[in-house]
Amino acid sequence: MRIEHLAMYVNDLESEKKFFETYFDAKAGEKYVHEEIGFSSYFLNFRDGARLELMHNTEMDDPEKSRKRTGFIHIAFAVDGKDVVDELTAKLKNDGYLILILTQKNKDRAIFSLKKCKIYNLFDCMLTCDDLSKPKPDSQGIEILKEKYNLKNEDILYVGDNYIDYQLSLNANVDCVLMTMAKRDFKDKMPHPKKFLSSMDELYLEVKVNENN
Repeated sequence: MRIEHLAMYVNDLESEKKFFETYFDAKAGEKYVHEEIGFSSYFLNFRDGARLELMHNTEMDDPEKSRKRTGFIHIAFAVDGKDVVDELTAKLKNDGYLILILTQKNKDRAIFSLKKCKIYNLFDCMLTCDDLSKPKPDSQGIEILKEKYNLKNEDILYVGDNYIDYQLSLNANVDCVLMTMAKRDFKDKMPHPKKFLSSMDELYLEVKVNENN
């Protein structure tokens, strides 16, 4: 037995179809329309055989959704490695997403590390310990970035890799995902981040799905 497809109702059928075609290489079938009941849908086909049905109805309930509601929460996609992640990250940046960094390193050390990893140009702004009077886990850095870019808490997905990052997300009241690629035993101490992620692939996809929701 296998899952034949998943289905979801969306407010804007055409933009959602374009989203999955643009970022996940989906191939849409012919649009189905049932005018009498105000229903329309697309079946999206993915490379390895998975299918997703996007549906819309002229009369839909769209209640406020809590972050800890029951039901399906996300769909996970796998990509083909670091080069694909770099390509997709560049596409995110070109599409207008802000990529900001908040670090406890001093500026010279932070710049050296980012250039060494060849990711320095990915970031739109960087705040270091040289810029802050109150280091992590104080929320000062988040508040500065919110004011600088006119962001609300719900606009921010904070990515961390340790307990201090988790505490910062709580103090700033923003969503947090934690990377578990390093060997750190912190899951028991931090039961409430939005998600634990184990790869850069998962991080990229979490950013996109978070934005789409």
